[in-house]
Parts: sequence; C-alpha cells; structure tokens
Amino acid sequence: MRKKIFLFLLSMSFFLSFTTCLAAQPQKVAILPVITPGYIRLDPAYEHQITQAMERKFHTSLASLVPVFELLPADTIQADYAAIQTHNGKPVLDKTLLQGMAAASQADIVIAAEVTSFRALTHRTWDNEEFQETDIALRIASYQKSSDSFLTVRDRQTYQGITLLSGRPDYILDDLLYRLLNKLPDYRQ
Repeated sequence: MRKKIFLFLLSMSFFLSFTTCLAAQPQKVAILPVITPGYIRLDPAYEHQITQAMERKFHTSLASLVPVFELLPADTIQADYAAIQTHNGKPVLDKTLLQGMAAASQADIVIAAEVTSFRALTHRTWDNEEFQETDIALRIASYQKSSDSFLTVRDRQTYQGITLLSGRPDYILDDLLYRLLNKLPDYRQ
C-alpha cells in the first residue's frame, strides 16, 4: 500500500512539474547582426561564429519539450533593425538601440555584439620563421525588457609570436565569446 501511494505521489509530482513548465511562455530573443566600425572589414565566417555563439547562449537542454527561449527569425530582425534610426547611418550600440529593437520586434531580450578591433597578420621574419599578430576586441550588450536592464561587457585579447593554433583569430574569438557570454546573466525566469 505504501509503495502504491509513493508511486502515485511521485508520478503526480512529475506530471505537475512538467505541465507547469509547459504552461510558461518562452521568452522571445532578438539577436542583432554583428556591428563593426567602418574601418573594419570582418570576414563573414567570423560574423557567423559570433552569431552562433550568441544563439548557443539561449539554447537549453530539452528545448523541444520545454521551450524557455524563442529565437526570432533573422530576416524579421534584419527588417526591424534597418527601420530603426541610427547615428549618421551607422548603428550605435547603446540602450536606446536595444530598447528600440525590443519594441519593434516584440522581443523580451535583445543581444548584440560589436567588434571594436580586429587585426590578424602573418608575416615571415628575416630567418624565414612565420610570425603571427592577432588583436581582437569585442563588446556585447544585452537588454531585458521586463526589468528594463541594460548590460554591456567588453574584453580584448592579443597574441604576438610564432604561428600557433592558439593565436589564430577564430580560436581567440571563440575564447573571447565564451568569457563575455558567461558574464551575461542567465535569463531563465
């Protein structure tokens, strides 16, 4: 008898917790296109790497069963982004921009990345040794509509030395993104 009661209570607690999770509405997330100053020409592969890292920030396990975040489609974001007024035709990564995007796209969370410095050079020294210089600086800003909170984090990483895997731009960019995205809050309610 005790075993049956225990199993009944266990199954009910599981069922109720599962239905409670399903009843919650997922938060809508808008990920803006990568912002670069006019003097930086960023390779599309690096832009894709940055966008994928920001999307992974909002990926949860069992998201197909219990969605916590809903990523808004990139084409919708691009249309709303183009409609927002920018300073001299160039976006300025500030609270006003992210608030405007939240209002235009009906997003609960808006996140954007700005590459403030990007230099990757490889050259040979006089003794025919390959020398590598990499300098990347990133800034990530996020806005949450429910609390009207704006947060920006930034970091820079440089490498100068012989050609190594750890000095490549994609490796350094991945390391920077990991550190910066972990500084942002966990937006699960």
